[in-house]
Amino acid sequence: MRQKCTLSICAIMKNEGSYLREWLEFHKLVGVERFYLYDNNSTDNTRDIIRPYLDTGEVILKHWPGKVGQQMAAYTDFLENYKHESEWIAFIDLDEFLFPTLDNDLKEVLKEFVDAPAVGVNWLIFGSSGHETKPEGLQMENYTYRGKNDFKANLNFKSIVRSDQTISCLSPHHFTYINNGVAVTENLEPLLGKISEKHSVSKLRINHYFTRSKEETKKKVQRGRATVKSKRKLSFVLLHDRNDVEDLTIQRFLPQLKSALTKTSDNPQITEKCKLSICAIIKNESPYLVEWLEFHKLVGVERFYLYDNESTDNTKEIISSYINSGEVIYCYWPQRPGQLSAYSHCLENHKQESEWIAFIDLDEFLFPTKADDIKEILDEFIDVPALAVNWLIFGNSNHETKPEGLQIENFIKRSKNNYSPNKTVKCIVHPEQTVKPVNPHRFIYLNGLAVTENKQPVNRAITPKHSVQKLRINHYHTRSKEESKPKMMGGKANKNNKKDWSNFESKEHIFNEVKDLTIQRFIPKLKKAIEKVNASLPQLQKTSQTANLLNPLIPTSPPSKEVIPTQGNLDKSLIQNQNLLLVGWVASINYGPVDGFKVAIAGQEITKFDLTLGLPSPGVKKSYPDLDNASLAKFRLKLPIEQKQQEYQDSLIALTPLFNHREGGLILAVKNPSIPIPSTKYTKNFGGISSQEFIATGFKWLSYLIQRVNLKPTDHILDIGCGLGNIAYALTSYLKSPGRYEGFDMVDKPLKWLQQEISTGKPNFKFRFVDLYHPIYYPKGNVPVAEFIFPYPNESFDVVCLRNIFTNLQADGVKQYLREISRVLKPGGKCLFSCFLLNLESENLTAEGKSSKNLYIN
Repeated sequence: MRQKCTLSICAIMKNEGSYLREWLEFHKLVGVERFYLYDNNSTDNTRDIIRPYLDTGEVILKHWPGKVGQQMAAYTDFLENYKHESEWIAFIDLDEFLFPTLDNDLKEVLKEFVDAPAVGVNWLIFGSSGHETKPEGLQMENYTYRGKNDFKANLNFKSIVRSDQTISCLSPHHFTYINNGVAVTENLEPLLGKISEKHSVSKLRINHYFTRSKEETKKKVQRGRATVKSKRKLSFVLLHDRNDVEDLTIQRFLPQLKSALTKTSDNPQITEKCKLSICAIIKNESPYLVEWLEFHKLVGVERFYLYDNESTDNTKEIISSYINSGEVIYCYWPQRPGQLSAYSHCLENHKQESEWIAFIDLDEFLFPTKADDIKEILDEFIDVPALAVNWLIFGNSNHETKPEGLQIENFIKRSKNNYSPNKTVKCIVHPEQTVKPVNPHRFIYLNGLAVTENKQPVNRAITPKHSVQKLRINHYHTRSKEESKPKMMGGKANKNNKKDWSNFESKEHIFNEVKDLTIQRFIPKLKKAIEKVNASLPQLQKTSQTANLLNPLIPTSPPSKEVIPTQGNLDKSLIQNQNLLLVGWVASINYGPVDGFKVAIAGQEITKFDLTLGLPSPGVKKSYPDLDNASLAKFRLKLPIEQKQQEYQDSLIALTPLFNHREGGLILAVKNPSIPIPSTKYTKNFGGISSQEFIATGFKWLSYLIQRVNLKPTDHILDIGCGLGNIAYALTSYLKSPGRYEGFDMVDKPLKWLQQEISTGKPNFKFRFVDLYHPIYYPKGNVPVAEFIFPYPNESFDVVCLRNIFTNLQADGVKQYLREISRVLKPGGKCLFSCFLLNLESENLTAEGKSSKNLYIN
């Protein structure tokens, strides 16, 4: 997770390469720490300019290809996914320069507005300043004439919003805020309309270079707007070409800006054209990624256009050095399905950068059968739009689990040449002669057709004859059995449908009939290349992939974002002598002893505290003998405080244990809860657990929701089968309005306690009885589970959670619940569920009649 900063900018852009570096460096000068940029299909050198900022983390780039309403959609996406990473966010455009009128740092001015949800900043519209065509140099140096302050359009404002106060985007200028909050002007006057009543730029201002030169004005009109489908009329834009007043206010930043631009090379060139590139869509391919990249570099590939389809492994870490060198052009690509749209994007945006582009997958190795360099073969085909290359499908080579080492070394058995699916092709195209993809195997060209290596035209995804005399693709279709099943069941990149596993089981023999070592002549050079990659990485950044390829004995660590498995509890929290004393224990599964904590109370991080670790914990050792350092797992934290004890009421205490800078599971507790802890009589009667277990379960689930699902305090959450209310009880100390909780269950007695004790004091928590039939838990119910419609509108919730509910449903009920969960979740929403696993031991015990319930399998 990125560290929270004070001030960021969110903006949508298209073909702003000419001014992009000036805009970025200027806003860095005035205090902006991070930029969230949504790229609306730029076709200029935007990505080349932005690459070094991506590497430093100053820019977060997202491809945003919409054609109507894309600006508000981008702002909405930011608020849903990134707002928690900044205290303040300014929503401005690339032709707007936001800065303090007198001060040097925006953050200093924003300190005056900590009690407001947002501050609206008026702009000043600058005209063409007499420039017919785009002048050389900086726009803030060239465009110095603007409209008068009383020009009506200057009453418009753009918003700098507080992240924790902002709900949604109404327009590029206006937002909604919690508790019906209202943005204010720089003079702390409420902004109640679409424009401000008075114009004021004495503290903050925006130079709006609305027209730039007259040449650029016409291009701007032709390009259209990011908010609506209709284009502005040229007359409207020219009306804003105001040049009444010379204004040099911004130029006090020129010396520093020019110095910064000199350091960052102000005139980047468009990516140099190469002869051969590969375009591929990827997802969670980190175990094989370095091998695939280095192999294709060996056989002549010079550049890779990689479209990341929401990888959750350490893919980005592995390719960072390739991005820095320019060998990989990386694009985050969350579309589902995404393969054809990725191929289209590559052709639209990068066709000028390569003479040839091969469109293949990460389980495919393209190489010359006899030659050493693919480019030597391509020289024979300069007069055709594309070359279609047959593949050979390789099987698991009898590997049950993923073997150590290279896949081209381990998977050596394939199907016979005459196996019909081997007639399938992948294409190496002349991008400037290629219009679009039809499917991953076939493209449409300006003139002519793709040809085989024997120069026979082919207009389908398969060839009449199979031939791999010159070029071939080793298609490692299944890899090991362990790897193949999740791959086959995971769907395709070009379709949403999944594959039938039995279909692949039946072909296991076919995929392993012929031993083929053709590719292994590249192994010596490939191993040296991988060794070189590994040697160039700092020791702590060596990827698990390269470590496994070169030395299978090197232990690997989970990806950096993964939460280390831990057990722990906060046993005591009390206030003594103006100190908050916290006592508890924590131990990891196998990552050694804890070496520190992050501490937060009521959402505020605490950095000053005394910490004692490694205290004796014989009870932990007895209960959890397999945990690392279980006998010395106890800790004591002492935090100096100034508030009185009653002021800590309902404050959520959050401790994040650290193991060599890696985060373990959150340990949560609430100080002085206003909602009573349910009695053991209540929890025993309705759940068979103690009140302590009730609390522990609730806070354990809250930790999962915060760390694994990224639940925010203002989110809307649905708790399916809320039962005793464990999760709801924990959430009362976390959710804040407009955040809300909805829970339903078929057992009504616990709901009455929850409504009385929670809903009475917290009206944003609601509990609902549903009249469902269940043969064990509610046999007098009327509505079959398989027909149950959740009593909520579409797209109502950010998060849905279910605790051990699916275990109690038959297959048709599970399917119905999944359909309903999908319906009520907002786009991008998440579902967290737990269930019992039916393993071999439990199946045997059930068969012996030792189950406490009459279990069935269907």
